[in-house]
Amino acid sequence: MTMGRIFNYVFGGLLLLAAIAPQRVAAQAFDGDMDQKIHMGYLNLEGVSGMEVELLDGLSDYFSYGGFVRTVFDKDVDKKLECFDLGASIYFHWDELLNLPDRLDLHTGIQVGWQSAGVAAGMRYNFSEHWGLYAGVQKGLFDVKHHGDFENPLGGHKFGFSVGLTYSL
Repeated sequence: MTMGRIFNYVFGGLLLLAAIAPQRVAAQAFDGDMDQKIHMGYLNLEGVSGMEVELLDGLSDYFSYGGFVRTVFDKDVDKKLECFDLGASIYFHWDELLNLPDRLDLHTGIQVGWQSAGVAAGMRYNFSEHWGLYAGVQKGLFDVKHHGDFENPLGGHKFGFSVGLTYSL
């Protein structure tokens, strides 16, 4: 079974779970201090597909921090560790300043990983107390880990986007 097929099953299962989960009216996309979220979704870095998981913890109404794991499914890479990235992120949330609806969260920030570093921006929309959707973009600024002649599928000046589900813990 390929990684792409496994990802499709996991992501499809999460979508089904979100569709049948009990829905509540109050749904905040970012609740500030002590708000914990987990994101899981599809990742695309300049045509190379993959998946990401990110865990975030709120520091205040304006800041959150977290960690992420990303992998890409690049069949041309012999070393599978080269397709894996582990890192940390910190985000500024614009909700309070822009007086956005509770269900919507806009954020910008920086991400530093084992293989890459860059800037990111994203949006979350919660459709229930716990479940929501997210979309994000990221732009790598430089490689953290040098690979010689090998073109790192996760590092460099690559532009990427991601979409998926978010769950409030």
